[in-house]
Amino acid sequence: MTLENETTMRPDETAATERPSRPWRSNVSQRAVAAAAETRRTPSAPDEPDEPAAGDVDDDEATLAELASLMTAVKTHADARYDAMGDQLAELVTRVDALAAQSEDEDKDEDDEPDPASLRSWTARATRQEWAELIGWVDWMQATYSVAGHSIDPVPPCWPAHLNVAEELAALHASWLAALTDEANAKGVSDAALYWHDRWLWPTRERLSTSFLERCRAGRHELPRPPQPTNPGFVPDTAADEPAPDGQRL
Repeated sequence: MTLENETTMRPDETAATERPSRPWRSNVSQRAVAAAAETRRTPSAPDEPDEPAAGDVDDDEATLAELASLMTAVKTHADARYDAMGDQLAELVTRVDALAAQSEDEDKDEDDEPDPASLRSWTARATRQEWAELIGWVDWMQATYSVAGHSIDPVPPCWPAHLNVAEELAALHASWLAALTDEANAKGVSDAALYWHDRWLWPTRERLSTSFLERCRAGRHELPRPPQPTNPGFVPDTAADEPAPDGQRL
């Protein structure tokens, strides 16, 4: 082959071996690689929070103020209810204690035996002071309720020697004191005094007018002959030696 032939190439072979250069493509690739490397070396800064708007801050402060006011109102109401419940509890405790004490007193009264002195008649237990008070009241009663021409005679002055009369007058005096006490403690008008006059005063005085001998009425004291004592020999043989149980009869 000649030199001319060797150096001469076909157009298609030249196109296959020689390609046109593209400088813009190389530059773009280099810049992309450099940018990626820079991104890996430099960490990204965190995003800064956005500052709230002035209107949002005002709304939050108003909400907090409203919640604080509501909590204060709830606490005030709770404290008031707590104090009221404490007062009610204290009153309840006082009432329970009073009822318990009353129940204990009633049980004690039921269990205690009565004083033997209180079971005796008035004339057997009365003191000199009590006799003086009864005599003064009887004289007042005689002067107040003795009516001229009345069928009921006044009580003779020797009445303290007649024990039956003294017992009735003492009971009449006690009922008079009870009537005055009821009238003083009554709320409004009371008929206690009227009841005493109708039920106790005049019936008792009428009964006492027949309790004295004629000589006592004339001012000459005389005691009736004492009655004969009871003969225990007349007690029936069927009488039991022991008392019957409660609620039962022999």
